[in-house]
Amino acid sequence: MTPDQLYKIKDACKLLREYFDLGVEPPKEFVSLDLYFQLKSDEPLFLFAFEGAGGFFFHGEISGNVLYVSSEGAAGVVARSLEELLTLVVRYPYWQDLLKFSNGGDTELMRLVAELSEPDLQYDEPEIDKTRKKLAEVLSLDLSIDPIENLHRCLTTEDRLKSVLSPDGLLYDSLFGNFKPTDNPAWR
Repeated sequence: MTPDQLYKIKDACKLLREYFDLGVEPPKEFVSLDLYFQLKSDEPLFLFAFEGAGGFFFHGEISGNVLYVSSEGAAGVVARSLEELLTLVVRYPYWQDLLKFSNGGDTELMRLVAELSEPDLQYDEPEIDKTRKKLAEVLSLDLSIDPIENLHRCLTTEDRLKSVLSPDGLLYDSLFGNFKPTDNPAWR
């Protein structure tokens, strides 16, 4: 699947935005990003989506990799394809917390964060499982795939294929945070 194909599935794009904080829109909807960061890449990168906290998603024209650039000065390849990104976002809408509380990229802590986050999501969004199922059907997603392992692999093996620099030339940080789940008072 390409971003252009995804744009045409309007119902899916609406659900992705409403329930999963993934605004998938054609690039004409975006403002110029040159003032915020510079992308250095060995392939053309196509801006195709954003999230509510100010982060942007780019699709690699050749590789199909998805680069995420946060508004907090961190960036990395989070998926090897658009389908892989959608699987991650639909299965774990709180995917950024998986990274934030990973203590530098510990996959077992990422899984623990998923276990701790899911009950809150179910409470806040009682229809989330129906919505996940609908999106999986419409977008042909296999939600049995382990997106945590894929996310970790991408960030540890592919994140330096794309360099994101601040306006003053500093390299953006890794998306892995240094917090542990016990650092979140709600999870103690």
